[in-house]
Amino acid sequence: MPWKSSVTSANSTGLRGGVRWKALPVLLLIVAGVFTFHSEVRVPSDLLLYMSYAQNLALGNGYADFNGELTLRRGPGYPLMIQFAWWLLGNSTRSAFWVVRVFCIANPVLIYLLGKHLFNRRIGFAAGMLMLTSFSLNFWSYRHLDAIWPFFAYASVLVLYRAFELERLSFAIAAGLLSAAAFLVKESAVLFLPLPVVLVAVVREFRTRKHLVLALVCTGFALGAIGPWLYWTRQDGISGLNRVTELLGSSAGLIELVRLLFKGLSDYYTTQLASRFSIAPLMLASWVFVGIRSFGRAKGARVCLACLVLLAPYAAYVGAEGMRPGQLVVLFLLNYLVASFFLYSLAEWISTGLARVRVWNRERVLGVSFFLLVLPVLFVQLFVSHRKDRGGLAFLARSELVDQLQGDSDEDEASLPVEQGKEYIRGVAEWFEKHATPDAVISVGDGGVDYGRALFLQSDGRLRLRNFPMVEVRFATKLRKPSIRWNNRIYTVESFEFPPADDLLFFRREGRGWLLFETHLLRQLEVQRADYVVIGPNLCFLGEYFRANPSFSQIASIDDGAAQIFKVGRRLNHVPHPVFVGNRRLRPRFWFDLLSQRVGLKKHEALGLEAGDRPPGFVPGVSCGGR
Repeated sequence: MPWKSSVTSANSTGLRGGVRWKALPVLLLIVAGVFTFHSEVRVPSDLLLYMSYAQNLALGNGYADFNGELTLRRGPGYPLMIQFAWWLLGNSTRSAFWVVRVFCIANPVLIYLLGKHLFNRRIGFAAGMLMLTSFSLNFWSYRHLDAIWPFFAYASVLVLYRAFELERLSFAIAAGLLSAAAFLVKESAVLFLPLPVVLVAVVREFRTRKHLVLALVCTGFALGAIGPWLYWTRQDGISGLNRVTELLGSSAGLIELVRLLFKGLSDYYTTQLASRFSIAPLMLASWVFVGIRSFGRAKGARVCLACLVLLAPYAAYVGAEGMRPGQLVVLFLLNYLVASFFLYSLAEWISTGLARVRVWNRERVLGVSFFLLVLPVLFVQLFVSHRKDRGGLAFLARSELVDQLQGDSDEDEASLPVEQGKEYIRGVAEWFEKHATPDAVISVGDGGVDYGRALFLQSDGRLRLRNFPMVEVRFATKLRKPSIRWNNRIYTVESFEFPPADDLLFFRREGRGWLLFETHLLRQLEVQRADYVVIGPNLCFLGEYFRANPSFSQIASIDDGAAQIFKVGRRLNHVPHPVFVGNRRLRPRFWFDLLSQRVGLKKHEALGLEAGDRPPGFVPGVSCGGR
């Protein structure tokens, strides 16, 4: 084939100029990456979670969440990085977020190196530049923490590939340790564990006894490194993959599983990729091309295809469940590499055809053709707004460098452990430091656990915090028997029996349901021997219930009622109360109907009212200020 000689050679000429220019692509990618430093240091739930773990590790409290419960769900990789960042840069959210930034820059450099060795420097450099101009990739890399574990996963792929090419045992060991590091950052990286053996099976040049030994050594070191963590979490399974393993262990036949896989992949492309990447059709065409080239002797194409096959169940799951796109930043990186490979192959085809005319120099035509093919793609990514892809300039306009030049950077806001620096968190922490004893137990609730984690971090881990027993309800289609996870220690268990309907204190539904039952709350407060109860803005209307219950007495209101603090009495009593849905009362007999189907009752029916009636509001004087 016309592209065979250049694309398959890892050592083919890239940028002209010899050895002294080899570092230039890396430097250019790093400089370009600095421009993607986004000025908005958003604090997602995951960051609060990992910072809580890091705070407890720093205090010597073990690998525990803000409420003192040892974690079985998340590997310690990222919290340990946060601890290092705190040691280097000081204890702040900005320091923790710098870990994310480092990997957002490192990923384009890594993809360049991977592309260089799988194909050539030109392909790797183009892939890195395409990544840096992508709005959706940059947005989701910075918005959550999904840019971290792909770095270790693809670093493992790169080092493993070099181990096979050079037949180096030390490289195989390093690849295994990098794979383990990816897993300890996020358990989804378990999908890459079979890759060494898969490459031996699918790449003809690697089908030797020596390469099989290298593959087994790589896998063995990976399993050995994560073995202690797997043993520690054996009772909880592999977090993040439980539903996948349930699907594989289900009674569905092979044909049905294949159908579900392809349907999930189709859903992923149409609802996730196509709506967020203006060049999604190019990505799809590139994968078709990679599949075709894999039938030849192109090692790089086969490695990329092997990675895609291992990631396919994850992509199908994300597509079927409608999860956030950032879950698959790992696939976004691979998409840009194969897109660059596809464009280079087209340039080779053009240059080979023009080389038949003697006046044309094939190498020069190849470079110019590749540049002219990549340039429009860069232009589209930078300037074209397509559905949820707002264009790379929309992201770069809010870069840290631009804000610094304009004098708009807000260091104080980024240093707070909560998004946008909510003052009531600071106020609650300061109140307890002034008025409570160090051993006081404080139960906090705000419709989730982020409130408690933010308060824990604001107090530098000094407060003894526990969380409300919120019940999480995940809505499946036509849900008739709600699948509820709850437990006395945190808020999740597999089995659950509903209390009477009139025991429901709170119900909120946002794709999933959050419920709070009085029976569970009072029982947990007794078990915890709680001294205080704090409710945040999302539950501030429950102040009406606590004020009506003689077991509690309100002793403070922070930021115009955004946070309310109650003293817990020695004897906890049940009191008649209305049921709330969001910030409205809900008649008890209707609450189960809301849970029994994905699309709930009409609003007036759900509130137990006749059509046209207005729902009841708050008791006058109840404030939910500070929002």
